[in-house]
Amino acid sequence: MSTLRKEIIRLAHSNPELRAHLLPILKEAGKGKPVGSDKIRSGFYQVTDGLNGLSEAIQKDAATKDDDKLEKALKELDQAVGKVQAALKPYAWD
Repeated sequence: MSTLRKEIIRLAHSNPELRAHLLPILKEAGKGKPVGSDKIRSGFYQVTDGLNGLSEAIQKDAATKDDDKLEKALKELDQAVGKVQAALKPYAWD
């Protein structure tokens, strides 16, 4: 169980007036099929961090900042990452 989930459960337990708001969040978050490894989460964030870093570097470099092909390729890559994130939605990976 994630630390955040534990903290929300403790908060709901110690603050009955918040339970009506917190418990539906926990119920919705708990719907995903659990994955057996943190490697999915860390791999996804490595990809997104790397993509953000690459995009920033391209925009800052005088030789590449106005390259339409690179811009298009980065957009396509960003869309592909979005598709992976959408495909991971049924799983409790994050």
